[in-house]
Amino acid sequence: MFGFWFSIAGLFFGTVCSLMAKEKGRDQKNWFILGFTGSIFSYILLSNLSSLTSSDLSLSEEKEEFCAEVY
Repeated sequence: MFGFWFSIAGLFFGTVCSLMAKEKGRDQKNWFILGFTGSIFSYILLSNLSSLTSSDLSLSEEKEEFCAEVY
């Protein structure tokens, strides 16, 4: 019976974290998995993270290109 309630809570928090991650510009699949396994702790962590902006994404792409050129 415990496994049933754990699964229900995992699906709930996984879905909530996935939707919140989409709004903040973060990866939905990873946050669903974190929400499923970490439940309320993942939700609290995600709610405290800032949103990613397009300038943040372009900076990370530039870093990846630089690293690819170095190696």
